[in-house]
Parts: sequence; structure tokens; C-alpha cells
Amino acid sequence: VPGFMALMVRVGGQWADQRGSGALPVAIGFVMQGTVLVALSLLPASAPLWQVAVLLALQGLGVGIMLAALHSAALSRTSVEQMGVAAGVYSMVRFSGMAIGTALAGVLLENLLGEYALPITAYQQAFLNFAFVSLAGLIVSIGLRPRAE
Repeated sequence: VPGFMALMVRVGGQWADQRGSGALPVAIGFVMQGTVLVALSLLPASAPLWQVAVLLALQGLGVGIMLAALHSAALSRTSVEQMGVAAGVYSMVRFSGMAIGTALAGVLLENLLGEYALPITAYQQAFLNFAFVSLAGLIVSIGLRPRAE
């Protein structure tokens, strides 16, 4: 995921610079994330590794498309004098969300592993639950407005 995200983040950044930091690139990223997570939830235990790798690559591409637009939207109404503070707060919230999200995902997966007899079923259910988080992100992203130039 990080490798393909790194490949796509420049394209996403150029898109955000040229067209503003509106909802479209973010929505595309969340749709890609949700689609990948649903696809992962449908993969059987016998799925070849290359299918999983392709899905994870698509997830990385989706994240790369939306990251720059999210950063730009978060800082777009910040004065130059407050840019450092705003960027620091934005980074803290983002990294806190990543840490909390990872912890919650682990708790969810642990509960599902105890609930289902087969680990593959627990993972499939976890991926499906994570897809709903992407849907929530998509709904919230609709409110993003392009940066005024």
C-alpha cells in the first residue's frame, strides 16, 4: 500500500493544485478504498497472493489520490502566520487517528476471531466492517469545497 501510495501522491497533489482541494479526489479515494475492502471481504481462503497484492496496490493508489486534497482542504483557510500551527495540529490529529484506528481494528479482529470458527471468515467480516468506515469518509468528504484561488 505505501509503495503505490507514494507513486500516486504526486498525481493527486498535481490534481489538488490544478483543480483545488474539493471533494472529487477525496471521494474517488474513498470509493477505491471501500471497493478494495469489499473485494478483500469476498476473497476466498484459496485466493492467489497476486490477487491480494493487486487489491492492496489499488488501495494505495486510492490513498495517494486523496491525500494531497485532504491536506490542502485542511489548511486552505489558514493564514500564513498560523500555517505551522495548523499543519502541526492537522498532523497530530491524522497520526492519532491512525493509531486509534489501528488499535480499534485489532480489537475488532480479535473479537471476530473469537466469534468465527474459521479465521478467514473473521478477516472477511473485518474487511467488510472497514468498508463501512470508507463509506462514512465518503459521506463526510462530500462537504469539502475547492480551495479559493
